[in-house]
Amino acid sequence: MFKRTGLTIAALLLSTTMAATQPACLPKSVFVTTEGQFPLIELGTVGKVPTLCAYERALGSEAGKPLGCWAVDLKTGALGTSTASGLPGRGHRVDLDTKGCANGYCIPPADGQKPFFAVSTDGKHAAILTGERLTIFDTKTKAKVTDIELAKADAPEQTNVSNASWGLLYNGDTLFVIGADAGPFIGVWVFKENGDRAGRVDVGAEAFNIFNGGYSILDGNRVALADAGLQNLTIVTGANAAKKTTKRTVNYAPCTKDQFEEWSLGDDESPKGACKATLDAKYRPYVDVSPLQGPSGDIIVALSGPAQGSLAVLNPAGLKEMRRLKLARCS
Repeated sequence: MFKRTGLTIAALLLSTTMAATQPACLPKSVFVTTEGQFPLIELGTVGKVPTLCAYERALGSEAGKPLGCWAVDLKTGALGTSTASGLPGRGHRVDLDTKGCANGYCIPPADGQKPFFAVSTDGKHAAILTGERLTIFDTKTKAKVTDIELAKADAPEQTNVSNASWGLLYNGDTLFVIGADAGPFIGVWVFKENGDRAGRVDVGAEAFNIFNGGYSILDGNRVALADAGLQNLTIVTGANAAKKTTKRTVNYAPCTKDQFEEWSLGDDESPKGACKATLDAKYRPYVDVSPLQGPSGDIIVALSGPAQGSLAVLNPAGLKEMRRLKLARCS
C-alpha cells in the first residue's frame, strides 16, 4: 500500500476517506456503460505517485460520482491502493450548500449550474469556476483573494471565455478554463491567479479544439491538450507563453476524410464496417484522455471506449503507441 508521506497539500485537501478501502484492481463499476459511455478515467500524479481515478459520467462527458483512485506503476500497469479521491489541480463540479459554499469556500449565488472546484497543485489557493467568473481563495484562511470575470467588456477579445464552463485546471499560479459550445467545440483560456489574462490557447491562427480529446497537468509548469482522438498533442508551458504541438502519425483509411471529420465532431453512429473498426482501434480509445509523462519521457494515457481499462505508452517524438498495459480487474 502506498503511504501518504510526501503528498502535496493539495492532495491532502481532497477527501481521503473514499479510496482507502479500494482493492488494487478496477471494480466492475468502471466497465458499466451509461448511455453508451464508460465511466471517465483520469490520469495524473498525487505527490510523485502516478495515480488513476475513475468517475461516473455526468452531463454527457464530465466527471460525476467518484468510483475510486489507484496508484499505478507506469512500467507494468500494476495497481496499488491510494488514499486520494481526486487529482491535485484538476477541477470537478461540486454542490453548493444553502450559504453558497463548497468545502468552506463561499461565492455569491451562481447561474444554477454546479460550479467547478479545484485546489492549486501547490496547495496555496483554491478556485471556484461558475459560468461568469473565477473566484480565487487562500487555502489557509479560505478568504477570497481575487475575482476574475470570464468575459470582461474592456478586455482583449481573445482573453474572454466565449463558451460555457466545462472544466478547470489549476497548475501552480495558472488557471486553465475549459469552455464548450455546440460547435461542437471545446477551447481553453488561460488566467493567472492575480487576474492577468493570458488568452485563448491557439495553434497557428485557430483555437485548439479539444472536443473528443482531453486535457491534463503534466508537471508544475506544463499542461497537455489533445484534440479529437489524439490526432495532435499540444503542450502549453507557463501561462500560454509557449506551445509545442506533436502530431500522432496514424492513418484513418479506409475512412474518408469526411467520415473521419464527422466522427471527430461527435458522430459515433455513421461509421460502419472497416471504417468503424479502424476508428475503434486507433482513435476512439484516445477520447477523454488525460496524458501523463513518465520518468522516461514517454507519454502515458488511460484509454477509453473499446480499450477501457488499459494504458497506452506513447513515444513522445511522434506519439507512436509502443505498447498497452492492461490494468487488473477485480473478479
